[in-house]
Amino acid sequence: MRIGVICEGETDFIGIEEFLGAALERKKITATFIPLQPTPDKTGGEGWTNVVTWLENNPPAARVINYFAGGMFEGNSDQRVDALILQLDSDILDEPSARACLNNRGFIVQPATTPSERGAEIERLLTHFSALGALTAADQRRHVMAPIVEASETWCVAIYQHRTDDCEALTGQALRDEFRAALVGSKEDHARPPSGPSDKTAERRREFCQRHKGATQRLEQQAAHFHQLVERVAALS
Repeated sequence: MRIGVICEGETDFIGIEEFLGAALERKKITATFIPLQPTPDKTGGEGWTNVVTWLENNPPAARVINYFAGGMFEGNSDQRVDALILQLDSDILDEPSARACLNNRGFIVQPATTPSERGAEIERLLTHFSALGALTAADQRRHVMAPIVEASETWCVAIYQHRTDDCEALTGQALRDEFRAALVGSKEDHARPPSGPSDKTAERRREFCQRHKGATQRLEQQAAHFHQLVERVAALS
């Protein structure tokens, strides 16, 4: 199964490739993930605005032609995929600059407080900018909405160990602290500073994800939106 991924950044792609890939393997589904945004050379940039821009620059008809079986004018076969994953973190919902930017682009963010509400609001945002209504029902199903509540660091916290709280309810500094604790506990490396850019590097994220991807069953149990993503992709196989 070939899956194109439009996501915020490289660490998000790594989480999808490693954790979702492992979860699908448990279901006997082998997936290959193709980074469409950001591109491997990062020429498209990173960040949530680049996801929206990618969708605006690749309208529905173009996505069908370039990435699905689009008839006599089909796109590059190297880019052909069975599905597109569209990912955004819900932490942007509280950023005044993000809300203002979205407002200027015709999308008004609605209040969302619980994890389920925040996931639904991100899904509404992705549905709006992907213009799903212009697609056939079959092509709509091949667009898999992947809201991450609250950020891809949430997946790392949820997969690291069993918890009694709701991982998706962790926000801000509390989430950063728990993510940092998971990295330190996994690496047993207490020499690093309490937080910093090194925690966000692709190399460190890849190392963590590969070390813990065998526990995706726990991740599904402790991060409802990850479980939702697994089920949505599996339904297409």
